[in-house]
Order: sequence, then structure tokens, then C-alpha cells
Amino acid sequence: MFEALLRDIIPLNDAERLEALYKYQILYTPAEEAFDNITQMMAQVFKAPMAFISLVDKDYVYYKAQVGPFGRDRVDRKDSLCSLTILGTEPLIIEDASGEACFHDNPYVAVEGGIRFYAGAPLITASGHTIGTACIVDIHPRSFSEADKQLLVRFASLVMHDIEQRLNALNQDSIQKELSFVANAIPQLIWGRDANGKPSFFNKGMLEYTGLTHEQLNDDWIYAIHPDDVDKVLDAWQIARDTSSAYEVEYRLKRYDGVFRWFLARGTPMKDSNGMIVKWYGTSTDIQDQKRVEEVLERQVQERVAELHEAEQKIKSSDRIVKSIVDNSPIGIVVYTAVREGSGTITDFRILHYNLRSNQLTGYTDEERRHNSFTEILEGVNSLDQFQRYADVVETGVAMEREQYVERTGKWLTLSIVKLDDGFLGMLTDITDLKNSQQALQQESLFSNSILDASINAVFALDAILDSQGEMVDLRIMKINKAFIDIIGLDESIIGKRYLTYFPNSLHNGIFDLYKRVYTTGQSERKDFYSINQNLNSWFDISAVKRDDAGIVVTFANITLQRQAAIQIELQKNLMDNILKHSPSGITVTEVIRNEKGEVIDGRTIVANATSEVHTGIPVELSLKNTVSENAPGILESPLFQQALHTLQTGEPFITQYYLETTGRWLELSVAKMDEDRLINVFTDVTPIKEAQLRLEQSVEDLRRSNDELEQFAYVASHDLQEPLRKIRIFNDMAAGKVDLQSDIRPYLDKVDESAKRMAGLISSLLDYSRLSRSRSRFETVDLNTIINNVLVDYELLINQKHAVVTLKDLPKVEAIALQMNQLFYNLIGNALKFTRKEVAPVITIRAQKLDATRKEQFPQLQQHKDYVEIEVQDNGIGFNQEYASKIFTIFQRLNERGSYGGYGIGLALCKKVVDTHNGVLYAEGKPRSGARFTILLPCRQT
Repeated sequence: MFEALLRDIIPLNDAERLEALYKYQILYTPAEEAFDNITQMMAQVFKAPMAFISLVDKDYVYYKAQVGPFGRDRVDRKDSLCSLTILGTEPLIIEDASGEACFHDNPYVAVEGGIRFYAGAPLITASGHTIGTACIVDIHPRSFSEADKQLLVRFASLVMHDIEQRLNALNQDSIQKELSFVANAIPQLIWGRDANGKPSFFNKGMLEYTGLTHEQLNDDWIYAIHPDDVDKVLDAWQIARDTSSAYEVEYRLKRYDGVFRWFLARGTPMKDSNGMIVKWYGTSTDIQDQKRVEEVLERQVQERVAELHEAEQKIKSSDRIVKSIVDNSPIGIVVYTAVREGSGTITDFRILHYNLRSNQLTGYTDEERRHNSFTEILEGVNSLDQFQRYADVVETGVAMEREQYVERTGKWLTLSIVKLDDGFLGMLTDITDLKNSQQALQQESLFSNSILDASINAVFALDAILDSQGEMVDLRIMKINKAFIDIIGLDESIIGKRYLTYFPNSLHNGIFDLYKRVYTTGQSERKDFYSINQNLNSWFDISAVKRDDAGIVVTFANITLQRQAAIQIELQKNLMDNILKHSPSGITVTEVIRNEKGEVIDGRTIVANATSEVHTGIPVELSLKNTVSENAPGILESPLFQQALHTLQTGEPFITQYYLETTGRWLELSVAKMDEDRLINVFTDVTPIKEAQLRLEQSVEDLRRSNDELEQFAYVASHDLQEPLRKIRIFNDMAAGKVDLQSDIRPYLDKVDESAKRMAGLISSLLDYSRLSRSRSRFETVDLNTIINNVLVDYELLINQKHAVVTLKDLPKVEAIALQMNQLFYNLIGNALKFTRKEVAPVITIRAQKLDATRKEQFPQLQQHKDYVEIEVQDNGIGFNQEYASKIFTIFQRLNERGSYGGYGIGLALCKKVVDTHNGVLYAEGKPRSGARFTILLPCRQT
């Protein structure tokens, strides 16, 4: 019947179960009297030769306590019957193992004199995980009753209770250490006494304030109290001890320098679950500055004393009642019998017996106990939904245990319910203190965790794992903070796991050896190291300190940025040294000299490279030795010095060029502010550039003069040609008027007239072209929408004739010459209406957008600091081959026969010149029979 269990001996939740086991920190620990006593009781009660408390680990079953001749402290998990017990929540009973075929290979069953009888109850945690068993073993078969089974379950509950208490004690010790730290960190004076009133603890503040040692305060703590206040303090202390109540007293306490200050002392007794005083703790708060409100405080003290007195009387009365309980039981006891209907179904329970303690714990009166049914009792504590569980105890005989909060009394109770005849026996145990302790532990834990999680450094606590020789072979991760999770990327699922599983490289980079030294020697250590664990690839500053005998605490921070910054600083230093050494420019740093009023009266060179000597003619030794005025007399009155002062005050750098007569060279000086008292100066020899610039300026002036003369000639030539051409047309018209229309001469006269017209148009266009260079019109803000709408009005008749569609997107305003903008778009729109395809209505689109930075970089001729607008004029006309895109802007250049399309080859050249005049860019794109697109880039402002 046990074959199915043997097939799945490892439960699916084994990882969670092991994590719950490790939380109790009970494995690999020495024997403990409490658990030994329980196993002895089990052996005696069940008259069993062997009894065990077992803990089921990953590979082994460990025996925390045992009675009998077995003698082993652990066995393989696969061979232990306890491994089967933890697979469920009910006891496992094997009355004769020799009769089960599945155990024939078990080394502890199959042998002669081996296990024949086994009874084990699982140890179940509050979270529902089974971590071990309480079991008895016999080498003879035997039977096991239901009552025996329930009693074994009670023993398992008792073991689990002791395990929980043991964990609370461990946590309490940890909390005690944390509280000691907090006690020494807060400004109040804190003291502690044992139950008899003997001093046992003083915090750091008490020692520092009085200037006394622990021994001095222990021997005669009254010494530090003002003589006039001693009797009052002793009286208050005696009253508190006699009444087991808190006390409050004001007195003057002598400081280490002999000065007395007023303090308010408050003391509170710490009691166990039986109301017995274990210790006294108190604080003394400096109230020197609050004495002026003494009357208010006195009244509060009196009210507090009255409250304490009343509480004292209640406690005394409660003590008399407790002592009067006949059975003197610390637990409440109730006995109920079932109330059944005709079919035998339990419908309610009726009280048979109860003790006074049960009423005290639940808040019910004798009258309520006698007259209220059990369902009414449950309803009163909002637990009517639990009724069926009580009925199941009576029907099945399976005991039940649950926790219940009683609102009437404000108490937490453990309810243990077992079947008794045709009813149940209920045992009510007050666990309020335990619950409060758990809540306090939780709050303290949350407080500690919040402190750890507030740290920007990663922190984790490790417990040492030792081999049989006591050498540390690994560590167990016990605590991590939020920064650890953020930096490493591992969450709290690693708690309880082995350190080297996640950080194996620590064996090779020296970190594990560092931990081992810290644990062995107790000396803290710190180290920088580069980590590739978890693919971090970062530098860390790690510190390790020994926590206690159990392990160490490690703190680390990511210092990659600091490391990189240090490397960058070193690189910058080397770079600066190389710049100073190899720079073709002279570089100096000047530190100003101020008078007592803070006014700059001179300067001194504190850094100078060798090139500066070449450019300035001043040796580096003199530059660093003398002041600026000593090296360059008269400089303090120069405009250069004033510019330098302006840069020092405003931070605005300046660049200037000057001719240095001592070297016969032109220098360019750049001056920039370094800090409040230093300027950096860069000297560049620009003699070749300056000489070339002067030559270029002369050439530009000569070129400008030549262009003016050429433009003057073009203008005069174009203007003077119009008059003889006009006469030719007049005389030709006169001759044509005297010739018969049928005459052979008539065609020749028509050709002369046509040629004269074309010549007149050519001269007019050439005159417009020459006027662009001669124009001295001023730039102004021009609305391109207005310009283009005026052009469209001029072309209105042609647009209607050709059924053209012109789309004008909203255009911007730019700084331009309005007349030239009119010429630009007049020619571009005119070309779009002229060079159209037959039977295809012209479609012209004009749009604009701001030129973005990426597009601007494609045109190096543009000034990058200016804003530009990009305008496109696109048509669907005859287009052109892209290879001619640059030629069409050349004057007199034509791509078509004059007979097909009119024009003089000047329009686009004029457009190009207009855009050039406006410091812009014009280019064209096209394909034959697919239209053309002209793109214009214009600055929004010319200045």
C-alpha cells in the first residue's frame, strides 16, 4: 500500500519546503534539552524502544533528538521512513513493515532485527510546509489506535511549538543587538535593571553625560543625582518595585563637568506571560528647557500616577480572581456535547463544563455560557462558518487546532479541539504575548529592512558553512537589501542558498579568500575588484566585517564610474601635456594679481609651452619669472589689457590679431576665462594667412572694380543698342507699308521684323540681368505669398488658356528684395507654363518648409548658424535630362529648339543670380516628359 509514496518520495514543492526548513536555522546544530525531553516523553508514553525528532534535508534525514539504540545522527533521505511521512499532513502508521514488499530492499527494514513498526506525525509549519517528523520505532509489529495517533499529533505540535519558540529566541537575540545600537544612537539616557532593581545596562549617552564608567554607575548610581532629589527618586523607585508598575520622576542629574540639569525619568517593567517582572527599562530625558511649564507637567504626572494606581488595583483584583480558580489551570477548558436531529446530523452543541479561565479569555459570562448555544457563541465571535469543522472532529475523531482573535477581550487564542464521547473538549490557550512578540519582531524586522533598503550600497549577510575540521568551505546567503537586488539582479529567492552557487568566480578573484580571512581573523578588510559574475562587468569597492561567530556582513558599491573618471582624468592630463608640448600654437595661462581691494593690478604667467616663446619672443623662463607688465611694459594701459579684464569679468572670450614688431610676425591671440583669477591665452602665427589675406583683399578690390566696369559696359551697351534697333523696326514697318502683301519682298521684311523683335527682347532681358548686379535695393521683410499671388495675376490669362492648376502651399516671410523675388518666381512660373506637354494640362505645385539641420549639412556653402527655408516649384511639363541640370542656369543656354518654345536663354540665369544675391542655393531636378522641380534655399534673415 506504500508503493505510490516510494515512487514520488520528493514532493513537487520540495524547494519551498527546504526554504521553510532553513529559515529555522536548526540543521547541523548541537543537541538541545527541550527536544531531548520530548523524545523521552514519547518513548515513555508509547512504551517504544526508539523515539526520534527528525528534520528532512535535501539529501539526508537528520535526527535533532533520539531515544534508543539507533545511534546514527543522519541517514540517506531515500532510506528513511520519515521521508514518506512528510509527503502528507496526516500521521504515517506502518504496523508491520516486514509485510510490505516495497520495504524489502530498505537497509533498515530488511535486516534481521530491523524496523517492523513505525508511527510518525509530520512537523508542519505555520505556512503549511512539512519539515520533519516526531516518530516512534519498534523492532516488533504493533497496533496503533486512533487515540494514540491523536496523541502523536499533539507531540508533533509540541515539537513545532518549541522550534517556533527557538526561532523567536534567535530573532530576539538579533533584535537585541539592533536595539542596543538604536539605544546608543538616540539622544535619551537609557538604563536597565534586573528584576531585583540592580543596574544591568547603561547606554552610551548615560556614560558620556555623567562621565562615569559602567562599574561606577553599577556601584553607586545615586552619586550622579542631586542630593535634594535622592529621597524623591528612591521613593518613586521603591513604589514602582512594590506595585510592579511603571514610574515617572523628575530629578537633577550631574553632568561630567559638575553642572546639574533637570531630567524626566520614566521606567517600565518588562513582564513574562505570567505577569512576573523580568527586567526594568527606563529613559531619562533632558527637560531643563521645559521646566517653565512645570505646573502642566505636574498635573500630567498626577493624572498618570492616578492611572497607574487604578491599573495597579485592577491587577491586584485580577490576581485574586486567578488565585481563586479551583483547578488553577492556565488554559481555558470547555466541554460540549452534540445536539443531533432525528437523522443523526449534528445541528448544534450544548455546554457541559467550562472553567473560569475560559470566560476570562473569551469575555463570556456564566449566564451566556449556560444559556447560549454553541452556534450563538460562534456567531458572537464572527466564526459561524467554522461550525462544520467542530462537527467533523466529533464525526471523524480527527483533532483540530486553530487560532482565533476574540474581539471582546482583545486576545489571541489557540483552540485545540479533540473528540470527547459524543462531543468535544476545547482547550483555549492565550497566545496574545506570542502574537504581540511576533508583531514586534515583524515591526523590528521591517525597521531594520527599511534602514538596509535605504542604503545606496549593496549589503548582504552570510553565514559560514564549515567542514569537519572547522574550515570555511562555503557561505549561506541569509539577508540581502534592495540595492543588492538592483545591482546584482538576483532577488530574495537566493536567501538560504549557497554563496558559491551564484558567485563561483569568487574562488578565483580572491574575494572568497578575503571572506575566509575576515571570518577567521575577525579583522575587517576592503578591496577593489572587477566582477564578471552575473555579467556585471563592473568595478566594485567591497568591504567585509565579521558579524558574529555565525558569519560576516558584506557591503559593496559600484565604482565603475569613479574608475573610469580616474582613467579619464589621467588621459586628459596626458593629452594636455601632449597638447602643450606638441601644439603649433603658443599656450600660456595667466593668473591675475590683485591689490587689497580685490582690483586687478597685474598678472603672472603660471603655464607656458615652448611654442609660446617662439611666437612672443619672450623666453619661457622670463615669462614664468616676471609679471606681465615686466615682460611687456605699457600693456596695463593697452586696449588688450582692458579686453582681458572684460573676459575675466563676463566670461566672454575674445580673439584679436596684431603685428609684433620684435619678431616681424602677425599673431592671432585667443583669450578665454579659466576661472575667477586665470585666463588661458593661445598664440597662433598667422603671418602667411594675414599676408595672403591682404593680397586677397587687394585682388578682391581689383576684381570688384573690374566687375563694376564690365557691368557698366553691359548696361550701357544694352541701353544704347535699343535706339538703333527701334529705328530699324520703324523703317522696316514703313517699308512694309509700301509693299504689296503679295510681293516677293514681303517675306524678307517679315523676317527682319521678327529678328528685330527677338533682338529687342534679348536686349531687354540682358538689361534686366545687368541691373541685378547694379541694384542697390535694401533688404526688407517680404511675404512670398503676396509675391506669388501677384505673379499669378499677371499669368491669369495664360493659366486659363492652358487650363493650368496651380497649388500654392502656405509660404513664409523672408528678408529679401521684393522686386527680385518677383523676377525669380515670374520666370520659374513662366517656364512651368511654357514648357508643357501637348494635350496635358499643366499642374504646378509651390510649397515650402523649414530646412532641418540634417539637410543643411548637405550644403556646405550655407552658413550653419542661420535658419533657411526650402521652397519647391514643381511642374508636370516636358522636363529635361538630369545631366543638363547645371547648364540650364548659364546665360543664353537653351535645351530646346527656338521654334518649339520661345525665350532667350536668360530667364533661369536671372533666377540663379537673384538667389545668389540673396546668399541662397538654387538647383533643378528633372526627367524627360516627367516634369521638373526647382528647389530654392533662402536664409530667413540676411544678417
